[in-house]
Amino acid sequence: LNERVITFRRWATEGGRMIGCVTNSDIAEMLSMGGLEINHRMIRPTHIRVTGTFAVEVRWKDGRDHHYGYPKIIIEALSSNHEEKSNE
Repeated sequence: LNERVITFRRWATEGGRMIGCVTNSDIAEMLSMGGLEINHRMIRPTHIRVTGTFAVEVRWKDGRDHHYGYPKIIIEALSSNHEEKSNE
């Protein structure tokens, strides 16, 4: 999980502030597409509202053991000539 990199492409202002945000549910959905059973409650922090690179904490319990992973989340701004709003 620590080696996973997820890239989202979102509309953003010139200053890097996104129009909308990337939520725990967005991140969980992308991780689940990679074959992991992750839900939004397992992820911290919540809403990412600016472009950049972030590490989010994913925590899960396996029996009595707690596990933590830190996938890398990259948020890129779409330029005005792109037609798609995300790569999901």
